[in-house]
Amino acid sequence: MAANASGRNGWTMAQAARQYVEHIRSLRLREAAVAEELEAARSGAVRAQALSQSAGGGPEHGDDAVFSLVARTAELQAEWEADAVELASEAAEFRQCLAGVPDPSYRLALSMRANGRTWAEVAAQLHVSERAAYRVGEFAYVALWSVMPEQWRRLAFPDCRPEGVDWA
Repeated sequence: MAANASGRNGWTMAQAARQYVEHIRSLRLREAAVAEELEAARSGAVRAQALSQSAGGGPEHGDDAVFSLVARTAELQAEWEADAVELASEAAEFRQCLAGVPDPSYRLALSMRANGRTWAEVAAQLHVSERAAYRVGEFAYVALWSVMPEQWRRLAFPDCRPEGVDWA
């Protein structure tokens, strides 16, 4: 049985769609944060290498500091690559869903939110007040409901899950 809008109110459908968009948003923001941390670790490794050449002692000097930063950089690189793969897969699915949303202002608002933009930035891009942007967002979430992945609709309406299927 598919999760559908029959007997559902718009607020609940919007909540389910919001969860989906915020999931994509969190993936993008996490990937960006790890990329930034990776860049900092890389530049820290260069500084540690320079410090290993200088006189002085302690854990922040010498080869141990370089090896520690190189190891951390490798961990961050692996984490970033895993995040990038997950984001690429989910972002492609999200773009496909957005293509099914008929109103261009709704598509823009959803896309901007998924890309980490604030509602103030969405409002500026739509040339409306922030309050109006929130309203556009609510309508956009309801419009997204019908085209978003089934598993996200089922999260909002657990009673729609087929027996024996666990989407969590």
